[in-house]
Amino acid sequence: MGSRNNGLMETIHVLHNTGKYSDLRVTHGSQMHKVHQNIVCPQSGWFEKECEGIEADSVAVNLNDRASLRLTGSANHIAAFQAMIEFFYGRTDYHLHFNEKTCDLPQFLAHLYDVAEQFDAPIFRDDVVRKFKASVTKENIHDPVIFANVLEYLYDIETEAEDLGSMKERMLHFALHHRGKYLDGHAVATLLQYKPNIAVDMVAHINKCHPFGKFLDPYDPSARKVSPAMSPQSNKDTATSDAHKTARSPSPSPLGIRPRHSASVLNGNQQSLPEFKNIFPNHNATKAG
Repeated sequence: MGSRNNGLMETIHVLHNTGKYSDLRVTHGSQMHKVHQNIVCPQSGWFEKECEGIEADSVAVNLNDRASLRLTGSANHIAAFQAMIEFFYGRTDYHLHFNEKTCDLPQFLAHLYDVAEQFDAPIFRDDVVRKFKASVTKENIHDPVIFANVLEYLYDIETEAEDLGSMKERMLHFALHHRGKYLDGHAVATLLQYKPNIAVDMVAHINKCHPFGKFLDPYDPSARKVSPAMSPQSNKDTATSDAHKTARSPSPSPLGIRPRHSASVLNGNQQSLPEFKNIFPNHNATKAG
């Protein structure tokens, strides 16, 4: 059975590489993709609608004329679309074919997600999300500039999909966990100034991952072993007591920010508001100088 499956995949690869029996021609940028409706359409809702009801022997689609698509003739977009086609034909290393001079792996995977979303390719999109989360490491994100570029691109994608939210959360958690390297820089400070919704999400993530004075990393296997004293479900009385202690004496946040109490009261409880002046100490010092 295994050899038969291997032979089938080899045949599919040959069809892709040669364009033999192609009945769908897709133009993107200067490239022409000779593909097959019975392979592409079941994996892409967008292409399924394009080919629906057309009885011609061959369908031609020019993506350069589609203003509704967020596609350009840039090298990254051309490579991202090519990678999606390769995935449709069974390739698993599609995400590694990008120009390292113009893009880094997490940024290219963000481009791939954008393409998957536009062409309604759910299986491809799920695989991209998984690869993206695995790619968010110090080895792939070398400095704050790369981090800011990837995060900015994610927040520019026009969708409210839950999986995109999980990708943003992965980036925010990565930055907060390594905050000394990625948050203390001009690139991220500038990004937060003109995209304040990122700062709002960051504060929400701090509140989510820092409930008992310890910054929990859900992507670190050792962090999942929470002690009974740290677990809100293991001892409700202890959690309630800790909550009262926190209300009397607020502890610093992971960014070194001490909460302050506002004068507003909701349901009889004072609301803690964070101060942002110490998030980027070096940036502020430089700006002041």
